[in-house]
Amino acid sequence: MYNVSVKQKALHPFRFRKDCARMDAGIKRDTYCHLLDQYGPVLSGRCQDVLELYYEADLSLSEIAENCGITRQGVHDAIRRGEADLVQWEQKLHFAAKCEQILKLAEEMKKRFDDPEIRRLSDEIAGVITRETEENVDGDVL
Repeated sequence: MYNVSVKQKALHPFRFRKDCARMDAGIKRDTYCHLLDQYGPVLSGRCQDVLELYYEADLSLSEIAENCGITRQGVHDAIRRGEADLVQWEQKLHFAAKCEQILKLAEEMKKRFDDPEIRRLSDEIAGVITRETEENVDGDVL
């Protein structure tokens, strides 16, 4: 999972699919990585795997095709389909944008108040938003 500042920078210019073509490559990668963190579990297993290999592991289409046993065209199609699905989920739910807004508010609280308890709560709020938890089969958080 990316740190807070990267998420904020990545999501800031990302509002609609048409903006994606004008994005800097690094910001585009960070944006899709963040959206993948948020909405990856709702994608199909193959699509999620391909996007993770492409954006997070930074593998080429050929390397992904070899690892997944599909063609380069199949990898390309899965990436485009997955990107469209991630954008569609964000446009409908605005979850990533809401998380970004909550993180900004928590940082503002931390800056404005000298009270250690408020600073601790601000850190706790940011931690809840940025913490990546995985549950195992028994439901225990790892």
